[in-house]
Amino acid sequence: MNQTVFINSYLEKIDQRFGFNGNRGHAFEIFAVAAVLDKSFDEVYNDISTLVKTANGGHDGGNDGGMDGIYFDETTATLAVFQTKNSEHLGDNEVTKFVSDYQNLFERMNTAQLPLNKNVTAKLQTIWDIPRQGITYTPKLFFVFNGKKEGQDKDIADRHMRQHSMLEILDAPDLFSKIKSLQAAQRKRKTVSFTFMAEKSNIASSNDPQALITYAKGNVRSVGFRLKAKELCRLIEEEKQINGNEDHLFSQNIRGFLGAVRTNQQIKNTLTGQDSAYFPFMNNGITMIAETLKLPNAMQAGTYPIQTVNPVIVNGLQSTQVIYDVYKANPEKLDDVDVMIRLYDTQDGELAEKITTATNTQTSINVRDKISNRDFNQHLKVLFENKGIGYITKRGDSFENKLSRELSHTVSSETLLKFWYATYYERPETAKASKTQVLQQLYDATSETSDPLHGYFGGDINSPLYVQMLNVYAIHNFVVTKRNESLEDAPDLIQHADEILCYGIHKYLVSTNQEASSLDAATMDVAYSSVFGNVMRVTQEYQAQLLAHGRTYSHNNYFKSAQSRFDLNRLASWLESDEWHSARN
Repeated sequence: MNQTVFINSYLEKIDQRFGFNGNRGHAFEIFAVAAVLDKSFDEVYNDISTLVKTANGGHDGGNDGGMDGIYFDETTATLAVFQTKNSEHLGDNEVTKFVSDYQNLFERMNTAQLPLNKNVTAKLQTIWDIPRQGITYTPKLFFVFNGKKEGQDKDIADRHMRQHSMLEILDAPDLFSKIKSLQAAQRKRKTVSFTFMAEKSNIASSNDPQALITYAKGNVRSVGFRLKAKELCRLIEEEKQINGNEDHLFSQNIRGFLGAVRTNQQIKNTLTGQDSAYFPFMNNGITMIAETLKLPNAMQAGTYPIQTVNPVIVNGLQSTQVIYDVYKANPEKLDDVDVMIRLYDTQDGELAEKITTATNTQTSINVRDKISNRDFNQHLKVLFENKGIGYITKRGDSFENKLSRELSHTVSSETLLKFWYATYYERPETAKASKTQVLQQLYDATSETSDPLHGYFGGDINSPLYVQMLNVYAIHNFVVTKRNESLEDAPDLIQHADEILCYGIHKYLVSTNQEASSLDAATMDVAYSSVFGNVMRVTQEYQAQLLAHGRTYSHNNYFKSAQSRFDLNRLASWLESDEWHSARN
């Protein structure tokens, strides 16, 4: 009953926020995607949903190719696609059609020639370009319905998920659980005291059955040991019992659990197959950091107990989750399975972060989480919320209590920082091409005093950043609104040009000595129209040049290249900032 009340309250809020006029299907789309991806409702509506705003102010979900949401996470190279149904029961044929529609659009490039609205067309062009850049992505399909997986619906869900490892079918209890998890992630962790029981050597003599490799450097102590896989599962159970879920245990990991991807399936096959005893030879092990660590000087009653406070897994989440899934389904499969552990204790937050980064070299670190608690972001959070805007910096913010306050809009910190980079740092092409690169550079600037951006992101309350970010918000919000309100016959570049348009409007306003945050809509529209006209002209000229040489043109590729910025500056007679030009040289 409670989950229905809470979900309905979110649907009402979303309906009012975006003017769906009582269409709970549209509201459920936004809610479901936001809950699964941990995104704000505004971000889902503006950048992930395939809904199209109509001329009369309504919304059209037609010609979406069977997709209600499309999102690519460049940090984990994961493509998430959604189909949602605000219905109590799961349709067998609807799930089959969803998988088939995905295969048509993303695997066969719409060979069925389905008519597609502008939002889906733009997203597809972006996704189709990813493999051409030499990047392999992992698809995850989410079919979400507002009922319960019980009886026949559970049988249908289980059958489809067995057939398609990339498919996850979620119901209302799943969504409710995700909301509670997101809210819990924002709460302070209750202390977890856990003792690891290290395994003795089965090679060394009985007089010296060593188990631990211990050493210290500076203020960091380290211990390596072999642990029963069931002991690792006991740690997860302890965390869940004390804090309600395992989120804090994985809070510093680079990414969430990726599910039944190939690597995880191989781990599961090893754990459940005849080679399970050889698991520690085939796996890189688990790396952890603890607040405190108490090591035994020798065996104690035939064991090697290692006492810790608040251990956190910083590398090995995928292996840990697969091990735990096997444990829940068939615990005896882990009877002879060991796992190698590396455990550090340090009170130095910066050093702990370096250990986290260094032990996760296989993929880019999600710097959004790392940058979220920096001083400049905390100042921005206060500034924006004082203006009635929710400034979202970290996991769970979207569903935190602040959404019950009278906040008119929400925006994520990573979005605004990316567009600050596009406008004030004058690199729209980099902002479009790699949000991770942008956030990493800004994160480095928070602590590197020699960095030319340190004066902006070092946390000084007198930094010019704060006024600039208000201007960036005004420009970005205007550009996104214009994009979402564009009609089907609008130039298709509008779906790809947010970064270059924001950059151009900023340059236009600087040239006319105006600030976006102090302008009314009519004045902003003059700037927008001027810049949009120039962007259209340079794209047409560049496209003609390519065609003359027998080459193909793509909006997505053009706006990811510095050529687009050069062409716009040349046409508008704009110069780049001397400050950034000298800093780069």
